Amino acid sequence: MEGGDSGIAARLSVLARRKWRHIISEKVGGGVCHAVMDLATASIFNFLGITISFLKSTGVHKVYLLDDLGAPLIENKDEKLLYIAQNTVECIEMIANQLRNPPVGVRIYMVIMPYLDGVGEIMLEEMGVYGIAGFIPFSLPMFPIDTNTLSTGNESSSVDYMLFNDTSMLSQLAVALNALKETIGCDYSHTVCIGSTAQELFVLMTHLSAASHVDGEEMEENGKKKTAKKCKLVLFDRRVDMVSPLCSQLVYAGMVHDTLGLTCVQCRYENNEGKEEKLSMSAYTDVVFPRIRDVNFSLVPMHLRKMLKELGEDYKGKDADDMEKLKEFVKGMRDMTEKHKLVSQHMWVASQCVERRNNDTTSEILEAEAEIVTGMSSQGGVKCMEELMCRPQYPNDALRLLALIRLTRRVKAVEYEKWCRLYLDAFGDDGLVALSVLDELLANATSTTTFESLRKRFSVLHEDDTAPQVFYGMQPISTQLIAEALGVTKESDLIATQKRMGTVPISLETATSSPPSKGLNERRKKGQRVAEEEKVADSGEGVDQGRRRRRAPLEALDTYDCVVCFIGGVSFSELSHLRHTLKERNQVDRTLIITTGMVSGSSIIKRMREMM
Repeated sequence: MEGGDSGIAARLSVLARRKWRHIISEKVGGGVCHAVMDLATASIFNFLGITISFLKSTGVHKVYLLDDLGAPLIENKDEKLLYIAQNTVECIEMIANQLRNPPVGVRIYMVIMPYLDGVGEIMLEEMGVYGIAGFIPFSLPMFPIDTNTLSTGNESSSVDYMLFNDTSMLSQLAVALNALKETIGCDYSHTVCIGSTAQELFVLMTHLSAASHVDGEEMEENGKKKTAKKCKLVLFDRRVDMVSPLCSQLVYAGMVHDTLGLTCVQCRYENNEGKEEKLSMSAYTDVVFPRIRDVNFSLVPMHLRKMLKELGEDYKGKDADDMEKLKEFVKGMRDMTEKHKLVSQHMWVASQCVERRNNDTTSEILEAEAEIVTGMSSQGGVKCMEELMCRPQYPNDALRLLALIRLTRRVKAVEYEKWCRLYLDAFGDDGLVALSVLDELLANATSTTTFESLRKRFSVLHEDDTAPQVFYGMQPISTQLIAEALGVTKESDLIATQKRMGTVPISLETATSSPPSKGLNERRKKGQRVAEEEKVADSGEGVDQGRRRRRAPLEALDTYDCVVCFIGGVSFSELSHLRHTLKERNQVDRTLIITTGMVSGSSIIKRMREMM
């Protein structure tokens, strides 16, 4: 990574390592520990540079994967057992199953990511698990997953937000966005909110910011006043466009997510020996991935062959007669070997996607999606959906097309009831729950009328030959709305944008939109002064010197002047199209993208059917 991208990744890594060392030394009390963590947490640790070797340097003797095989056997009673897991029901249940027969006499600690709300402790007690030595929050607001892209890791919560309007992740997101200002050394000069939940998030951010410090306050460094760099923030509510994440993705990264599924942007596949392996789909851990992630899936073999040809040219260095050239070749051998391995892994991943997707039914589904979303004709889409309902192996694809039809056009009650009966006849009474969840999805969407108006105002058809073909003959509306919002800097711009967006709620908020009261500011400043004076008194330093060091800000990462946040997740295809749009505006390296998680049509439909 280069520039600000590597800067923010490095800063997040340093912060995460500091927090982990603090947990081990202060909360756990040091000593030899054994760690058990779920797969998603292991992936997040990997992104943040908390590797196995780093964990061992902090006293973690062994690391186990959280599974259903029971708690690890620990013979030395002086050693401690750490469970490190996501704050999800699934992880808590797996931990409870292991701790029904806990190691006798061993102190057990629970490290919960990203925050501690007491629900996990209550769940464990309800499942008969008591005696945990301590519940410790490991608050990681966000972590890097790709070039200029950060995530809060709330994939399941993002889908639940779309399906059930579950806004429990908003408080964590508000804290993360406020913390980001200090991490990159900036201040949000103005915020564009697209959607009602985006406006709610801005209000929450304002209240949290007012409770911690004064926005826009000049900070001192080496006795000189320094103002934080101004940065634009665009908050996008996923419910404004729930059609785009439901569409089948054609770019490589999106196809893998749709076909094989991802856990914390990490996929599992079978290698040539039939053994399961893992591959991180991130530019931070994979030099091959950024070259093919935004490529149409049909062109991936060509790009992989090109990389193999480049490797072949690099390997020719071994035939050099000059000793200096041979030394250079030997230095680069490790990188070449790693690149060769990654190309091989991506070939296996791509081949398994082809095996599952390369059939006539897939082509029919893609054509049906294009007809439904573009509004050119719904008859082909309806016919394809009804045919899928006659094939028992396609319950998810049939449900996806039904959701797209309902989200993109007004349907008569008689028609919808007929399709529901067809679905139940084909897939049994279990489909009742899936259909009820679909009704929740439709209720939480902005509205079918809104999508129809957006389809008239923005181009849904794929018309730009230079842009990646992320969907079959289509392009996402979400990225076009964000591109429109990026141009809003004053009220006159907002008025013109409102006309284009129709009934979609959009607002422009400045840094002083909701200023804290004067009395609150004075009380807060007084509290800060008292705390600083007490801290300085303990250290024996002068008050002015201590205050200056405490208020010295991080050096601003000048790379970023805009932050785009997806509330409710984003798909790889939308990211590909957004990167292309930003590149055309010369903003791709100056825009930081935040998401609550990576989502796809498959993950949304899978969650709907999991409720059965």
